[in-house]
Amino acid sequence: MKKRRLLEIFLLTLPLLDLLTSLNNRMVENFLSVGMIIKGLAIIIAYIYVFFLSASKFKKVSILYYSGIIIYIVGYFLFKSDLLNLNFLVSELKYILKFIYFPVLTFALLNIFDESGFEKDKLDKIMLWNLIFYILIIIIPTILDINFKSYSNSSYAGSVGWYFSANEVSSILLLLFPFIYVLLKKHKVIFSLLFITSLFTISLIGTKVTLFGIIIITFLIFITIIVKKKKILNNIVIISFSAFLITIIYMSENYSVMNLKNSISVEETQETIEIENEISKYYEKNKFLSSIKNLGSILLSDRDVYALNSYYIYSENYRPSYLLFGMGFSNTDRISNSRVEKLIEIDFLDIFFHLGLLAIFIVAFPFIYTFIIYLKKRKSETIKFNTNIFFYLMIIFLTLGISSTAGHTYLAPAVSIYISIYFIYLLNEIKSFEKRKINDSKITILGLHLGYGGVENAISNIANMLEEKYEVEVISLYRKKEEPFKFNKRVKIKHLMNITSNKNEFKKALKNKQGLKILKEGIKSIYILLNKNYLLKKAIINSDSKIIISTRYSFSKILNKYGRDKTIKIHQEHTYNVNLQYIKKLNYLQNINYIMPVSKSILLKYKDKITINMKYIPLTLDYYPNKSEISDLNNNNLISIGRLENEKAMDELIYIMNGLTKNNKNVLLNIYGDGSNHQKLESLINEFKLEKNIKLWGFKPKKEIQDALKQSTLYLMTSKEESFGLVLIEAMSFGVPCIAYSSAEGAKEIIKPNTGYLIDNRDRKEYINQIENYLKYSIREKQEMGRNARKNINTYKFDTVKREWIKFINNIIKN
Repeated sequence: MKKRRLLEIFLLTLPLLDLLTSLNNRMVENFLSVGMIIKGLAIIIAYIYVFFLSASKFKKVSILYYSGIIIYIVGYFLFKSDLLNLNFLVSELKYILKFIYFPVLTFALLNIFDESGFEKDKLDKIMLWNLIFYILIIIIPTILDINFKSYSNSSYAGSVGWYFSANEVSSILLLLFPFIYVLLKKHKVIFSLLFITSLFTISLIGTKVTLFGIIIITFLIFITIIVKKKKILNNIVIISFSAFLITIIYMSENYSVMNLKNSISVEETQETIEIENEISKYYEKNKFLSSIKNLGSILLSDRDVYALNSYYIYSENYRPSYLLFGMGFSNTDRISNSRVEKLIEIDFLDIFFHLGLLAIFIVAFPFIYTFIIYLKKRKSETIKFNTNIFFYLMIIFLTLGISSTAGHTYLAPAVSIYISIYFIYLLNEIKSFEKRKINDSKITILGLHLGYGGVENAISNIANMLEEKYEVEVISLYRKKEEPFKFNKRVKIKHLMNITSNKNEFKKALKNKQGLKILKEGIKSIYILLNKNYLLKKAIINSDSKIIISTRYSFSKILNKYGRDKTIKIHQEHTYNVNLQYIKKLNYLQNINYIMPVSKSILLKYKDKITINMKYIPLTLDYYPNKSEISDLNNNNLISIGRLENEKAMDELIYIMNGLTKNNKNVLLNIYGDGSNHQKLESLINEFKLEKNIKLWGFKPKKEIQDALKQSTLYLMTSKEESFGLVLIEAMSFGVPCIAYSSAEGAKEIIKPNTGYLIDNRDRKEYINQIENYLKYSIREKQEMGRNARKNINTYKFDTVKREWIKFINNIIKN
């Protein structure tokens, strides 16, 4: 999918972005580095995607989480209004950007991989290429002696190549190192070369993070492999154990060990002494803090001094809001201590003092939510705690250990993106992205609603034809109050919304200037607008159907984009539109397997213009009356059935009746259906004083309409266009001849000579003349035309069309 490809490109460029950021920072001192700009854009794109484009099952929790982050940021500045000074604001936003990058990107990745599927092999390769890129940009400059040192002080050895922060690069290399092992099974020589090169690169940097981290990781990999293989004497196990031993031996004497043996630099010693002198009196009063200080000196390389310094500033200027929102990073009048910007480099302590408890919760939420997902999956499915889950958990815990001793993990976007990726690997292992297996005997039909209409009638007929042999599911976007078409018991109906489109109600409220109604319908419209595409995407992505049939172009666009690879995707074309622009839009649906026009006329128009497979199967009658039920045509009752909308041109019927009744006072037109033009038609009827000659019945049950057809002599259609005209074959099945304008292309396919009339050029006068001529026919002549009409629609009988559908479905599933 396009989103996943874009994500893959973004992930592949991460080492390059870090390189550009490093060079930018070393050459020009400014806030807006290349990396910062791109990472800021990544956060904005993540928000836009989750709020407006995602169809993931994690969308709702992500929106709540993202909203919580926004509320937190507002509160952060609200309780520290002195930070709104431009100079302070820029600095604070930099830190906030670093802080929210991990949580925002984690949930963005969660949505993307849930929506587009998780391909582990492909992501493994991306991580492997990233590792190689980092290695090259460290080793090559070092060999050529054009590198940057890991530490600014000469007391420490190490090289970061052209990168910037030794601790950040160390953490990245440690997180990417396990991906070398994907080569172990099939490419042992490449594995060995890359293993040694990676080990050399890691040792070259010279940080304590790499010294202990690489030993822990190779040990974890060895344990994971031995448990997975359940054998000790196995090639893979032996190689992984050898790798662990080599790591211990190699790392026992390198830059990392040398730097560990050295005392801290003169500059750092001086800075530490200055801080200690400043706050020594404060510690003398607090024995507990003094004991922490002594312990920290041993374990944390005097980071305890910076921690106690932060605590001192925090407590000296304490305000109740600090507990939730922290004290900030800038030396404002409120703080009045230049050392406030000196971070402890223990991520969660820095977050607590500077950003508050709410920030810790925000960072911790991915951990909490992953645990909740695991518990739910464990309860509902047979998910077992396996070696992969163990390994990914251990790596994530290792990052917590690094963040607690050296920092530069959760507050470093360059590192935290890889932690986010490990969360994705972990969630994949607990089947969070797993899709249901495609069910070869299941068919889903997508519809706007199941109310009155030709498309809706067609949906019910197709579902009822296929339900004997297949599992049929009908997904309707809206739920109508009245759903007249019957579905067999085996057909499963699913409504995505329990409401229906309120476009007409909203327009009416605006027109009548009804304030409360406008607000009510406006809120409803926004809800529908925000949710309809999301719900449809979600249904398509999570569908296990072998075949999905879409009955609207807007639905087919979503099906084309989000339908699963192994699903056969069908667009059923119910619109007669030979506009070249529309045909071009249809050709964009390249992931759709078949386009199925509902009439031969559409098929002929599209045949040479559409590049997608075409298949024509006619629409069908769901009921074919027996001879005793057909109309005797011995009356002056005319009938028309359809939605009272502009495209049906029902107002034309009123003008026709106005002309017809001048010489035929006893003629009666029954109009069945409803819509936005109901009031307009009533006004025209009243204007022409045709109340006795025209009846508007609204929507009626199918049985009542069938009874009305039995009592009618001629069916009237005035549509501007029709893709097919299902109502015409329904009328003909009752032996009722039909008249229509030839502008309705679908009618031309159905109305043949001696079965009815087609009027060219929308000639109203000719339309009226033909009705008058028909009404003058003898009963025998009318019934002869009625018999011809009934014979004409034999090809549309239910069983005939059903055989065509089953044959087609069988063939495409087999192929």
